Amino acid sequence: MGEIILTCPEAPLKRLGSANALEDLKKELKKLKPQVTIEKKKGSRAKAEHKEKVEKLKNEKWLIDHEIIQMHWDHEEQTDDAYNKLVKTTTKLKKQLIKLEVLSAKKDHKKTIQNLEKRNKQLEKALNNGLEVKPWKQCAVCFTEFKETGDKVPKILSEDIRFIISKFKHIFLECGHTYCWGCIKQLATSDYIQCPLDETIFIFTVEYDIDDVVKNFKALSM
Repeated sequence: MGEIILTCPEAPLKRLGSANALEDLKKELKKLKPQVTIEKKKGSRAKAEHKEKVEKLKNEKWLIDHEIIQMHWDHEEQTDDAYNKLVKTTTKLKKQLIKLEVLSAKKDHKKTIQNLEKRNKQLEKALNNGLEVKPWKQCAVCFTEFKETGDKVPKILSEDIRFIISKFKHIFLECGHTYCWGCIKQLATSDYIQCPLDETIFIFTVEYDIDDVVKNFKALSM
């Protein structure tokens, strides 16, 4: 008997889908390459501005310290409003100290550049091998795919600032970058977490800490 050859009518559709995926990867790669150059230039400018920013923050810290001391001298005349002002001033001091700590580390965008270069290599490899990559389903730090549970759950960086603006509304400040839960825990300090891509700083408070970083459901559903 002669050999029977079966044909699959879906084959052309699969090839078309792969072609579209490769075209999308080429577009993303084209966008990422100039970003590496831009981040390197930003790093050079950051070094030049570093000393000036540190001095400015030190001066601000001195002024805030002086204000707190003055308020303690007047403690006998304190009212509830004065106490609230002290809490607000202390919070402001904490934020300034965190900013000073970040600047004093002399970060020069190396981590950002390394992440972008790593992403470039990953996309180039995918293009060469004809593989399909979905960046929105991967952590921007470790590049592993998000999962429903465990350390690979996607979390979006945001900060609940309702206690500053309103006691009755949840108002979120966010940079929009999503990382896996494992990387979030590694990036966080005891007082704050800083986005490694755009360097937005989210400060932890009694009402908002690392466990309140919200899950990004969209990253799992797309």
